[in-house]
Amino acid sequence: MLERYKNFFNFKKDKRKDLAIILGNSYAGKDFLVRSLTLNYEGYNHLQQVTTRSRRKEEIENFCNYLFINDKIYKRLDKGKLLFGRIKKKSFNGNNYGTFNLLKDDKINICILNEEGIEDFFKNFYSEKKYNVIIFILKTDLNILEKRQHSLVGTSFGEKERQNRDLKKELNSLNRIEESFSAFSVIIDLNLAKPFVNTSEANKIIREELKMREIFYKK
Repeated sequence: MLERYKNFFNFKKDKRKDLAIILGNSYAGKDFLVRSLTLNYEGYNHLQQVTTRSRRKEEIENFCNYLFINDKIYKRLDKGKLLFGRIKKKSFNGNNYGTFNLLKDDKINICILNEEGIEDFFKNFYSEKKYNVIIFILKTDLNILEKRQHSLVGTSFGEKERQNRDLKKELNSLNRIEESFSAFSVIIDLNLAKPFVNTSEANKIIREELKMREIFYKK
C-alpha cells in the first residue's frame, strides 16, 4: 500500500521551485506586467525588491516595486542570506539593491532583475535541482522607449541625451543576458505603442514554459 504512493511523495519532495525573472529596459513595462500578473491571475508569488536609495516623488503617488530600507537593515538581510539578485553600491548609483529570497514551492515566483542581479542569482544561489527558471526578456525598439521616456520624464535636452545613452546601455545588457543565458531565456517582442505587454498572453507563455522545462528536467 505504501509502495503505491511512494513515487507521489517523492515527486512532491523533489519538485523544483518555479521562478520567472522579468528583464527589460526602463519604460518597457516590467512593473506593470508583474503587478498585473499577481493581481489578476492565481498562483503567483511576487518577490519584493529592496533598495537603500531614497524614494522618488512619483513613487509616493503611484505603485512602487521597492521596499525602502537603510544600509544597516540591508546588511543584516544580506548576511542572513535573505536576499538574492543583489546589486552592490560600488556598481550601481551608490545604492544597494536586492530581492527577498522567499520563494514558495506551490507558486510561480516572479521578480524583476537586471543583468547584475541575474548574474548574482546564477552564481550564488542557482541549482538545477532546486530551481526551474525562465528569464522573460521584454525587448522594445529604442525609438519607442525614448518616446515613452520623454513623455513621462520631460527633462532638459542635456538630461534627455544622458537618458538615451542609459537606454542604449540597457539594450546592450539585454543582448548579453540573451546570449549568456540562452537556455533560460524567452524573448518577447514589445514593439507596441503602449508600455505594457498583453498580460493574458504573458501568463500563458510563463506557465507553458515552466511546465515544459520541468517535464524535460524529469526525463
